[in-house]
Amino acid sequence: MEPLLLVGLDELEITELRRRLDRSVLALATLSRIRVDRGRLLVENPNFMNHFVPVERMAYHAIFEDDFEPGGRASPRRPDRPRERSLL
Repeated sequence: MEPLLLVGLDELEITELRRRLDRSVLALATLSRIRVDRGRLLVENPNFMNHFVPVERMAYHAIFEDDFEPGGRASPRRPDRPRERSLL
């Protein structure tokens, strides 16, 4: 079974997910180079340049400095904002 790729999560979150999941996890602070080859997602191995490894799925978490909106989740839904559930 190919590993899950987690990008941009804190170390505590990574540790908790590894504890809960019964499979291998590849965790990166920032997104490495990725490729899609014959429908398979490949990510560059963080330890070996130009060596790509397959991953089954990817979870990417990013917060940008201008993303904060006063009121947070209580703010009205706007069409230009993603649904909160899609961010989880």
